[in-house]
Amino acid sequence: MGGFAGAPRRSAGRVIGVAGSEDGRRWVGELGADEAVSGPEEVTKPVDIVIDNVGGAQLAASYGLLASGGNLQSVGWASGGDAVLPVGSTLGSPAPRSIVSVYNGGGLTDRRAQLDRLLALVAAGKLRVPVGWRGPWDKIADAVAALSERRLRGKAVLDIG
Repeated sequence: MGGFAGAPRRSAGRVIGVAGSEDGRRWVGELGADEAVSGPEEVTKPVDIVIDNVGGAQLAASYGLLASGGNLQSVGWASGGDAVLPVGSTLGSPAPRSIVSVYNGGGLTDRRAQLDRLLALVAAGKLRVPVGWRGPWDKIADAVAALSERRLRGKAVLDIG
């Protein structure tokens, strides 16, 4: 998800990428982030949108960065940790701030439309899809290991046929 988050930046305004390593920060910069930091604590101004795939403490800290009317999209929970919001942090904003969980499971009726829109953005050069691993179907265990161990930058592509 991280690679997609900064891609449509031209329509979104300023993009700040968060990555835990120097290599990761360099990578988000290459993907188009205006600024790359190692954690939410380095962000000094309120933000309008957060796309979080880490969850836990990072999600809670990111919620605290939202401007009035801001929105946090929770798209993953790689940390495995609890997200504990400080007492009162959900009160007192002139326009509500929100956390939205993104569910990409069964029951979605517009998957085809979503995929068509993503493919159109790729075809128009507005969305880059970084591929960090590519291999034959019989090497799927290698792809799963790379994803599970968080060694992969970009998407895994399996060649079938």
